[in-house]
Amino acid sequence: MSSKPTPARTIIATAPGKCILFGEHSVVYSKPAVAASLSECLISSTVDAYNEASGPKGLNTSKLTVRLDDFGVIFSCLLSSVPSCPAPCTLASPPTEYPDLSRLLGRVPASDARILGPVLCLVSALVKGRDGPSLDISVKSLSLPCGSGLGSSAAAIVSLTAALMELGGEGWSR
Repeated sequence: MSSKPTPARTIIATAPGKCILFGEHSVVYSKPAVAASLSECLISSTVDAYNEASGPKGLNTSKLTVRLDDFGVIFSCLLSSVPSCPAPCTLASPPTEYPDLSRLLGRVPASDARILGPVLCLVSALVKGRDGPSLDISVKSLSLPCGSGLGSSAAAIVSLTAALMELGGEGWSR
């Protein structure tokens, strides 16, 4: 019976949700709003990086696994198959706007591809070199309900950005 290998490095980052107190619809018209951070409502991203020595036996290429726990989505591919994505890649941009990304996600349901698209574009932008460590990415809500209008999508991308930048040595001060 094989056990899961131990990652060479694990990075965990969190980001809070938000609540717009006044002016929720006025921001559409470039007018001010009053917003607050929901520091007790968090999304967490965990990135486990595996090197050749601690990875699964027979691993000769870097692998990417993305787990979006709150949606029941698990996606795996070779890290080298993640295409370069032109910026910006947003939640509003369906993967079909990026042919290489669309091809990679062709085997997953459209609803999953729409969620995975921005995550893969972020990996493409922030992971330097496609021959680096295998990555296991997990994004999940700790206490922020998804789809509630409290900024869970933004918090997920911010927490994943922070984790990937830390992995790549692009840390910043608070």
